[in-house]
Amino acid sequence: MSSRCCDKLSKCPFFIAVKNLGEESDVLNEYVAVYCCGPFKEKCFRLTHMDRFGEPPGDNISPSGLDYRDYLHI
Repeated sequence: MSSRCCDKLSKCPFFIAVKNLGEESDVLNEYVAVYCCGPFKEKCFRLTHMDRFGEPPGDNISPSGLDYRDYLHI
């Protein structure tokens, strides 16, 4: 992991789920590259939800705010 990645990345339920998916997670790995370790890091829905409501969204919610399981069916 790059030092420019989100400091919550290693404990993020979304990241952990993506890591465990294997080959079919190409789209999800792009989310990590763009949101968790890239230019949209400050726009992560998971972080903004936590700041706003004091609790994380569901584990299945991606950094864009969508249910990542929907991407597995593409």
